[in-house]
Amino acid sequence: MDRHTSPRTAGPPPALPRCEPLTFAEPAGHLTSGHPARLVDSPSMDRRLARQNIRTALIAGVIGILMFGLTFLAAYLYTQ
Repeated sequence: MDRHTSPRTAGPPPALPRCEPLTFAEPAGHLTSGHPARLVDSPSMDRRLARQNIRTALIAGVIGILMFGLTFLAAYLYTQ
């Protein structure tokens, strides 16, 4: 056996299980509670939390960019 083949890769690939279509007991567009379905229906994520996460990410990004710029300022001052 040469170095490019191994017993594990020889032969056809293993058969994957077949995917069955999803079936729902409830009518389309409704949850079990009877409320209309939303794209994201999660109690752990709402608009306020998403807005807070975006604000936090923007602040962290600005801090990162400032630190990046300060490294160039420090390098400039060091070479003077």
